[in-house]
Amino acid sequence: MIFIGPDGIFINFGIYMYKKDSLSQGTSKHYVQKYLFLVLLVPIVVISIRLFAQPGAIVNGDFPSFEVSDHSFERLWLWIDKGSYSGFENLARFPMIGIWAILSLFSVSFEASTKIMIILGFSLCSFSFYFSFFYLLKNKIQGITELKLSIALIIGSIFYAYNVWSFNRIDHYYLWIGYSILPIFFVSLVFSFQRFKFKYIIIAALTSIIASSTPHMVIFYGIILTITFSFIFYLLSLQKEVQTLVV
Repeated sequence: MIFIGPDGIFINFGIYMYKKDSLSQGTSKHYVQKYLFLVLLVPIVVISIRLFAQPGAIVNGDFPSFEVSDHSFERLWLWIDKGSYSGFENLARFPMIGIWAILSLFSVSFEASTKIMIILGFSLCSFSFYFSFFYLLKNKIQGITELKLSIALIIGSIFYAYNVWSFNRIDHYYLWIGYSILPIFFVSLVFSFQRFKFKYIIIAALTSIIASSTPHMVIFYGIILTITFSFIFYLLSLQKEVQTLVV
């Protein structure tokens, strides 16, 4: 190599170019890692196209079709003559029914609302699993980069959202919604005990309230709460014993 000019001008230029290439590669990797979760939109978009490409509404089995569009305001009651049930089970459904009531104000049709319900369910399953466990496991597993963690969680999210049980529960819509937000409840519950911050307690409480729209999820969430509390209490007691032995 021939060097021309004082102070090694060509050498400095070469080092600058090398650093610039390294910086661009690092930036590209950062963006791939940061937005890799958007891959989860692919099956959701495919399902959306298939749903809206065909006319008609979804009224299969126990699917709560008549809680959307023009019927939603009538369901925001606890009296039988308004189309609701004479029980407090419906109270937990008010947040979801409220969403459909708001959509009806924007002239979203009955057919479109029932299809949006399906899309919402799959979206909650996918993204709640990914982001909940991403923040739970981030920087917790040695030797696993965030990129590898993202790839693993994408695979887990796809399985969580599109397994056979999930598809079979679409008819039991509120059971399905409780299942879809279960990762948010679990991770916020863990953070509530670990970090003792009020916001995690609120998130855990809100998700459990929404999930309680079906009695089955009240039992499931209660079991998870009990197991999580018992396990964390065991770890804390074990840590206290170790500290006592050390002292």
